[in-house]
Parts: sequence; structure tokens; C-alpha cells
Amino acid sequence: LYAEAQRRAKEQSSLYEIGLAVSSTLDLQEQLRLIYSHIAKHYQLTGFDVALCEGPDQLHFVMFVDQGEPLEPFMRPMAEAGLAGWIVKNRSPLVIDDLQQQWETLPVQPGEYGAPQETVSYIGIPLMIKSEAIGVMALQRAPVEPFTAEEQRFLFALAQQVAFAVDNARLHHQVQRNASQQSLLYRASRRIAGALNLDTLLQGIVDALSQDFGFRAVMVLLLDPSLNQLVPAAGSVDVVKFVSPAYRLLVGKGLIGLAAQTGQTQLSGEVLEANRFYATPEWEPHAGVAVPIKSGERVIGVLNVESNERNAF
Repeated sequence: LYAEAQRRAKEQSSLYEIGLAVSSTLDLQEQLRLIYSHIAKHYQLTGFDVALCEGPDQLHFVMFVDQGEPLEPFMRPMAEAGLAGWIVKNRSPLVIDDLQQQWETLPVQPGEYGAPQETVSYIGIPLMIKSEAIGVMALQRAPVEPFTAEEQRFLFALAQQVAFAVDNARLHHQVQRNASQQSLLYRASRRIAGALNLDTLLQGIVDALSQDFGFRAVMVLLLDPSLNQLVPAAGSVDVVKFVSPAYRLLVGKGLIGLAAQTGQTQLSGEVLEANRFYATPEWEPHAGVAVPIKSGERVIGVLNVESNERNAF
């Protein structure tokens, strides 16, 4: 009983220390770095990762440590994220004593990357906020050393702490982003209000989105109904260098053409090649939105905007 009480007291002390360290910052990457540094004091790990949900079908591995070396963050479709994807989808922890011995009975084949191990002991825990899984925290170690019941209890409690930290950091980021957007909207409205004609108005809208909001490939195209084509009317500095006044886009082609055809906003988390105005080594768009411009119910043009942030719109 005394040993059990000592063990629980040590767990509570460790959780308190981690909580204290994490509460000192609202920067997500710094929080995760602090969490990993504390965990590494208690366990000899060959792998540690935290992956967060990005939309309904993507996992963003915001921290991935392999053999003590942090790798660059990366994205995986949920269906290709292996054990991590299964844990999030099922909102259930997964404990594997010996990966090699239990290979045939695994619910899904591992899909995360890193230096392969012949076999490891693994534990993956969903990060839960209420009944929603917002991500997963996973640890592995080699040679095989199954995670004990006491270790599992500690890590489950830690995962809950990580979930709260991630949620708070995201809320803080959203509040900051909203405040920044309100400020930018005010500046943009003042810019647009000074427009004296249609050309100046359209260019003012484009400049506000590109210069104030930082978007790229901002383009307004107006509909020529006689030819069923979209014609460039205004563009951001980066895109006008690549798109000539003679450029024409058929209604129905790509995201922009679909917006003109359907009269509905078209979104893409991954910008389609057919929809891109230009590509350079410095610019790799990961999201695009095409918004129809209407007069009443009639489409008269389309506004196109791209971003290098996934799911930016």
C-alpha cells in the first residue's frame, strides 16, 4: 500500500509539473516541446508523436519524434494514418505489447513514418474534448517493454492534459485571428470605399485581399455571356505577371468555372492544377476558394483567392 501511494504521489507530482510548464505558454509547438521533454525524463522512448485532426479526413502530425530526433510536421489522410487514424476514428486507446508478435491481430497496419523498428511496444491514446476526438498522442519504445497498468493510467491522465492544452491553444489562436481579421476588414473597407469607378473598385478589393490579408493569386474575372467565358478584370501583383489580358476561362472548367456555372462558392483544400494561374518554387498553394459575384440571382463574375495554409477557407 505504501509503495502504491508513493507511485500515485509521483504520478500526481509529474502531472502537476507538466501542467505548470504547459500553462506558461499558449504557443502549441512550445507546449508540445515541453510535454515531450517531461515525458522523456520518465521513459526511454524510440518514438513519440502528437497528431491533430484537420477537418474530417486529415491528420496533422504536429510533433513526430523518431529516435530522439524531431521530424518536420506532416499531413496524412485519416485512412492512411495507420494506428493513429484508427485511434481517432474509433475514439479508443490502443495498447500493443509487442508489435511483431501481435502483427496479425492489429486492427490496422501502421502507417506513420520514421526509422523502422523490428518490434516495439506501443501505446496510442485519443485526445478527447467532451465526446470528440481532436487528435492522438502515441509513444513507442524498443526493445519490447510493455506499458504497465500504472504507466497506462499516468499516460491516459497526461493525454487529457494534452487535449486541454491543445484546445486552449487553438481557441487562443482563433481569437487572435478573429481580432486580426476585424482590423484588416476595417482597413480593407476604407480602401474600397475610396473607389470611384468599377475598375478601381475591383482593384481595391483585390489589393485588400492580397496586401491586407496576405492571400495570393487573387483574381476577379467577369463573365462574357456571349462567349460563355470568364475574362480577367483585376488581379494581385503576383498573378498579373503570369496572366495576360487575353486569358479566357470556359464556364464550368475548374473551381472558378464551376463557381460561375453553379452560382455557388467552390472550396478546395488542395488547389487543383487546372485551377492554378501560376506555379513557382516559392509558392505552393494548399487551399483555394472561388466565390461567384452576383447581381441579384445572375452570376456576373468570380473572385478567386488562394492560400498556402491547408483548409484556410
